[in-house]
Amino acid sequence: ENMATAVALARDEVTGRLAEEMRWLCWNASWHAANSRTGYSKDAARDLSGFKAHYRGMVQAPYFGVNLGGWLLLERWQCDALFADFTAEEVPDEYSLSQRLGPAAAAEKINAWRESWITRDDIVSIKAKGFNSVRVPFGWWTVDGVEDEPGIDTGLFVCRGMRHVDNLVAWAEELGLSVVLDLHSGVGFQSGHHATGRDNPSWKPSDWDTSATVRVLSVVAERYKDAPCVTGLCVINEPSNDVPSDQLIAFYRSAYKAVRAAGMPEGRVDVLFPAFQRNFGEFTSRSFPDAGMERAVMDLHQYQCFGDSWTALTLKQHLDRASDGAGHWPGMVDVASAGVLCAVSEWSLRLPDWDPSYGMAAEWSKMSEEQRSAALREYGKRQVAQYEAGVGFFFWCWKVDTPQEPWWSAVECIERGWLDAADWVKRV
Repeated sequence: ENMATAVALARDEVTGRLAEEMRWLCWNASWHAANSRTGYSKDAARDLSGFKAHYRGMVQAPYFGVNLGGWLLLERWQCDALFADFTAEEVPDEYSLSQRLGPAAAAEKINAWRESWITRDDIVSIKAKGFNSVRVPFGWWTVDGVEDEPGIDTGLFVCRGMRHVDNLVAWAEELGLSVVLDLHSGVGFQSGHHATGRDNPSWKPSDWDTSATVRVLSVVAERYKDAPCVTGLCVINEPSNDVPSDQLIAFYRSAYKAVRAAGMPEGRVDVLFPAFQRNFGEFTSRSFPDAGMERAVMDLHQYQCFGDSWTALTLKQHLDRASDGAGHWPGMVDVASAGVLCAVSEWSLRLPDWDPSYGMAAEWSKMSEEQRSAALREYGKRQVAQYEAGVGFFFWCWKVDTPQEPWWSAVECIERGWLDAADWVKRV
């Protein structure tokens, strides 16, 4: 009897979601046709983007997920215990940690971290807190088999990591979560930023071996092509805007072909392409994404705490931007208005309050803890509502080993009442 009731409830839930998606499909199709006939091309493109999103929603719920950061690609700021023996000047990243420890000690220490940082208990908790998906950042050196590829040298990076991903995929399948794999660092590195695993001020665009990076993606796609819960693969993370647009888009096209050729099906797997710190016109002027690229999704990162344009804002202005998405480069409105699918793969609740000269700092310093919590609650709620225009979001990140940075931890944000799954579970 209990099983029959559960099945009936699940059937009603699915039927209701499909009916809602169909309603919006008809709405967007009607307005697209009307706006096209009357010459409102921008509105017509936005309607087309909505149609695509709801068509996708017929077969898959939007992503409401978290990033498993600090696990398969180490960033010092969120892994305090792992880097505690060295100063930031001595060891700023995973590359220098491996170099400083040496192959044997690095393998022992980093593997022990990976074994304990994300476990099945974390995935159970992610599900219980109302999320339906995880994004898994990893470096190219963690992929088993790439060391045998011509021209690829893993160098001082010593730890393979795909057995951890294998475990994660099994847990996600068991618990009903979807997985987006994220190649967070490409061969030669796509920037000199520490988030690639190597902080390198001397980096230049020619260092990035895009051909070798495509081969890594092929290995990953081949490995997980038959995993039902793997519904997305992001081809790279935050490529430097010093990389020429023609080079970047040529890589994206090669990556898409490689992922599909390796067997990741169009009907199940999104292929995500970062639009990071670029005018979206750089993509549309080159007709990217190409016609015929099924489930091509532009990958956006929407933080409101980095750079002068954000640090100058008052608290009210930050809340307004959380609602309308203005100020990002590019923002969801830029992508949706071009009729292209998009997801916000990174966002947080961090606000720029730490410098007295910043626009919101004086007001923030005079607020009570209760008032600050209410502001952060509103900030998170508005961002979640904004992201309904895309195919989902991934909060950065699930947890951090940095107690002084709770705004980056979904665990902390939920426990403190700043995030509430009620804002998104209604759409799962």
